[in-house]
Amino acid sequence: MKRRLFIIYILFIVNISIAQTPVEYYFKRAIEKDSLEDYKGAIDDFSKAIAFDTTNAIYYSKRGLSKYNFEDYRGAILDITKALKLNPNNDEYYYDRGDAKFELEDYNGSITDYDIAISINKNNAEYYSNRGLAKYELGNHNDALIDLEKAIALDPQDGDYYNHRGLVKHEMEDFKGAIDDFTKAILLDAEEDYYYFNRGLSKNELKDYKEAIEDFSKAILIDKEDGDYFYNRGCSKYELKEYELAINDFNSAISVDPTVANYYCNRAMAMDELGKYSDALLDYDKAIELDTTDESFFYNRGNTKYSIEDYTSALTDYNMAIKINTSNQDQYNNRGLAKYQLKEYRNAIDDFTKAIELDYTDGDFFYNRALCKIEMKELTSACDDLEKAKNLGNKDAKSMIKKNCK
Repeated sequence: MKRRLFIIYILFIVNISIAQTPVEYYFKRAIEKDSLEDYKGAIDDFSKAIAFDTTNAIYYSKRGLSKYNFEDYRGAILDITKALKLNPNNDEYYYDRGDAKFELEDYNGSITDYDIAISINKNNAEYYSNRGLAKYELGNHNDALIDLEKAIALDPQDGDYYNHRGLVKHEMEDFKGAIDDFTKAILLDAEEDYYYFNRGLSKNELKDYKEAIEDFSKAILIDKEDGDYFYNRGCSKYELKEYELAINDFNSAISVDPTVANYYCNRAMAMDELGKYSDALLDYDKAIELDTTDESFFYNRGNTKYSIEDYTSALTDYNMAIKINTSNQDQYNNRGLAKYQLKEYRNAIDDFTKAIELDYTDGDFFYNRALCKIEMKELTSACDDLEKAKNLGNKDAKSMIKKNCK
């Protein structure tokens, strides 16, 4: 009896297989491959199904989603657009195309598609949430909040919506509000590492570094493969002047991803605080090798060289920093200090003057310019600068006035 049932079962399966049309066969196999994350194989099979039937919107839509997962966002848009021509009233197709446009940073285009999806189906929380994120990327924070609040109203049990609203509040510098939202997200799902990470970033902004470290540590427990988690924990430790511990975290971040320039730069800053100038310079060199467009790398390396009295080389770095960004007053000030040490007083005065033009409220700039004028025996002008420096809070100006000004 068992054998007979087994044979009948096999014959039944064979009959089903024989009954499948080629288009059904390829479509079914494509779905299976997609579920196994074999997106390239799925795309190939969807294409074979489409070759048999060019009138089925679902085939184009599914191939588009596989292309999206394969990070071929332009291909995904083309396929979903074809699906929409065959079925122009499907809200999911507009939503999916909006997601692909979002990945290409076409935020206005994605919002247009989300708008249409919402006009067809006003009760899908994801539509509002993703439209809110697109508005967030465009800096339309108030409108983003409205969308995210709508998403939460429709589905208050999804932690991502609170997380997204927290991101918007963080950007709006409502750090306490952001922390509240990230906490709500964590209560709904305590296993999402980025909820802790984002909360840590907001706590960091409030200078609550110890609490931030706890959140970054929780994120790391869940996912040890994200270098940013170690990096930001290291930054918090740096702010607490725990430089050795910060270096350990920067080491871990670099081990996870040795291609991120900021990891080396911040490790160099911690090395610098410990007086390990040679190690700091090596790290700045590596940061600059990875990214020649960040002025802070040159500026910080210049500061380290200044600390070891290599003023000529420091001057070269300050020149590069200023070439990249001509509106940073501190870079002019420090270049002026290097020129002062090299006895290039007139050129130093030009730099301090530029720093003052960019920030008239910093007494140190006036004080430094006064020192150059004293060296050049321009005492009347120097005393004017010292008086301004004193009024702006420079602590050394008063004694210099007594010494040089009558």
